[in-house]
Parts: sequence; structure tokens; C-alpha cells
Amino acid sequence: MRFTRFLFIATPLLILGFVIASSCEKKVIGLTPSPVNDIPENSFSAYIGPDEFKDTVLWSQEDAGILTISAFANGENGYPRVTLKFPSDITGGTFGLGGPQSVNQAFLELGPLPDQKYVAIDSTGIFAITTHFTESNLIRGKFFFTAEVTSTNPGIPNVDVWSGNFLITY
Repeated sequence: MRFTRFLFIATPLLILGFVIASSCEKKVIGLTPSPVNDIPENSFSAYIGPDEFKDTVLWSQEDAGILTISAFANGENGYPRVTLKFPSDITGGTFGLGGPQSVNQAFLELGPLPDQKYVAIDSTGIFAITTHFTESNLIRGKFFFTAEVTSTNPGIPNVDVWSGNFLITY
């Protein structure tokens, strides 16, 4: 009799508990973020000489196995402009960063004139990929390089681009 009374009271409570528990929203928390569902906003920043640079326009394109990232200030035709080019299948790691003859390339434009266009000097730059999710086209990295002017004007000093960071979906 006691057991029957217990079942009579316990059964509705168990059913109510089951209904409440099954109606709660459940979120599975993984150990690593899901890049497909949690894609953060694009960002690109660096220092050009002593001045901080943050993009106002950020553009990226994957074409023929090359990923190109360009960050502009003051609008699409604005300057300065920093451009990075590297293989789109690049994996995490640290790599050299150089000019047009390098696998990983960096360019700097301070204006539209030839004396304002720069390329990274080979073996002066470092390019580190910290995250690359190729299935969701998300890449994060850091970089620095020293750039030299592309014109033949010998009086133009080199420019250091340092403390660069980017987070891009392409």
C-alpha cells in the first residue's frame, strides 16, 4: 500500500519533471568554436611607421589559388592601402613575407604616385597564420614587414609596417 501511494505521487512529478526538462532550450558547447556558425566581423589593423592604420574598406578575393586581402583607409580609393597575397590553401604556421617574387607578398601604397608605392623587401617580413578554416573561408593572422619604394627615386626612405593583424572571411 505504501509503495502504491508512493507511485501515485511520484509518477506525476516524474512526468512533470520530464516535460519541463525536455522543453528547455539546450545548447551544445564545444571545446573549439564553430567557424561556420560563429563567424566574427572582418578586421585589419597595423602600424605604418609610427601611425596606426585601421581599414575603412576591407576587400578579399580568392582567385587561381591565391588569396588577396586589401585594406584601404578613407574609402575604396583611399590611402594608405595595405595588400597581402598568399596561397589560399596556406596552413597555420609562420612564413617569410616579401615582394612580388615571394610566395607570400606584401604591398603598401601611401598614395597614387609612383614614389608612394612600396613592396615588402624580401626576408624582412614575417607572416603568421594563426587560424585558417578553409571549409568556412575564415583566416586569421599577424604580419610585419619593411617596404621599399618601387620607383627609382633613391631619396625615399623605407617604411616599416608592423603589429599587423587580420581576421577575414573570403
